[in-house]
Amino acid sequence: MLGVAVTLIASLVALTLTDNDSRDTRNAGLPLRPPAVEESSPSTEPAESSAPASPSASATPSPSRSRTPSPSRSPSPAAPKLTAKYATTQQFNSGHFGTVTVKNAGSAAVDWRAAVEFVAGSRVTRAWVVSGDQNVDADRTDDGVRLSGRIAAGSTIVVALSVSRPERTSATPRSCVINGVPCQ
Repeated sequence: MLGVAVTLIASLVALTLTDNDSRDTRNAGLPLRPPAVEESSPSTEPAESSAPASPSASATPSPSRSRTPSPSRSPSPAAPKLTAKYATTQQFNSGHFGTVTVKNAGSAAVDWRAAVEFVAGSRVTRAWVVSGDQNVDADRTDDGVRLSGRIAAGSTIVVALSVSRPERTSATPRSCVINGVPCQ
């Protein structure tokens, strides 16, 4: 369907150029054809068939340019302004250290709540702010921690965790969410 519209536009442009160019307009009433078909016309008409080839090249991008930005711009607003990432920084037999990095890419300060849950039997023994706003609340849960605070626009807060866990279990959290959205 788009190809037909482009061909139609290209042919109309070619007809307009032909009329303004004072060339033979006897083909103006014929059905519209793509430029490739016109290029294979008899050698008595190469001047007419080569002229529409250039306008069709300039007419072809217009529909694709007007349609292409819409889909490519749609995902940008959907990109999260507030994100969190969990990383294990050091492991040992019965535990590990990790960090929760909270980033606000937005233009306004926001309240945030993050929850990190580890394997059953794990316990967060300590939580402290490594960088960023020091006003972070940390509440232990059965197998993890809930963190909350307020983060300024364009800021990053890093919270470190000391976690004890059953031996030979994973340091990877079972879940990590910030404001209901999974961590990266």
